[in-house]
Amino acid sequence: MTTLHKRPKPAPSFNRRAAGAASKRAGEAWEQHVSSQWLEPLRESGVLTCWHKLEPRKVGDRFVADAGADFVACLSSGEYVAIECKQTTKQRLSRAALSAVQEAHLDAVLRSFLALLIDGRRFLIPWRKVPWVTMRTKESVTAEECAAWELRGGSLQVLALRLRE
Repeated sequence: MTTLHKRPKPAPSFNRRAAGAASKRAGEAWEQHVSSQWLEPLRESGVLTCWHKLEPRKVGDRFVADAGADFVACLSSGEYVAIECKQTTKQRLSRAALSAVQEAHLDAVLRSFLALLIDGRRFLIPWRKVPWVTMRTKESVTAEECAAWELRGGSLQVLALRLRE
């Protein structure tokens, strides 16, 4: 008589690691889009004089310090810009997705923005105008709450105007 053995379920830590890896890849893809489709064309058109990707400090395979916002740039006027990129496949982006260092950097820069990808929709929101809503005890935001800052199409003119707001 043959006994069928059930496959053991993957450990929760495996599932969490897999979800974390997928989220990391999606975040990197969103940052790549922002750099290649927004920042570099704005630099080439003269709106930005330069831009840089900030990376967290690593020692070996461990992150030891957060980098602040994902991107910094300099407008042709000489003004400094900070942009934090966040994406989610969920209906809401939790404010807790931003680190204290990232928030402090965005708070310190007059022209700071949240580049948000949510529900397949793209937004460039002035940091001080992000319409955070408190649900129970945590702040979050949905695509509908950010509709005023949605970027439709690939218009560099809209991006340029938004950065100069």
